[in-house]
Amino acid sequence: MDKQFCVNCGSALAGGNFCTSCGAAIAMRAGDSSGSVQEFRDRLSAHSSLAQEAIREMNLIGFRNLLPYKDWLRDKPWNLVWVRWLVAVALFPLILNFAASAAQLSFESIAFVFGMYFALM
Repeated sequence: MDKQFCVNCGSALAGGNFCTSCGAAIAMRAGDSSGSVQEFRDRLSAHSSLAQEAIREMNLIGFRNLLPYKDWLRDKPWNLVWVRWLVAVALFPLILNFAASAAQLSFESIAFVFGMYFALM
């Protein structure tokens, strides 16, 4: 018996009208195994050629045009007050979490430190 595979995700089909992994509808045609391995390979090669085309287009655009990091660094956004506050508010809890786990503090000490953080904010 020829095992059938979902042409959408590639998982083996257990029967029924839908794939149990991705939920895609299984279209049964008379005399044709719609979920054959060859159809999955064809679909996979179409996706890989699409990815190769996207990479080719990104190379044509150029990395500097795609992500103009030198222009961003030239603007020096870290000198803006709101950027400093945003970074402080976003990173300070992570730093507190790292310090609390490295020092192996008790729960009460960690709660006190985070309470101080929120009181200051």
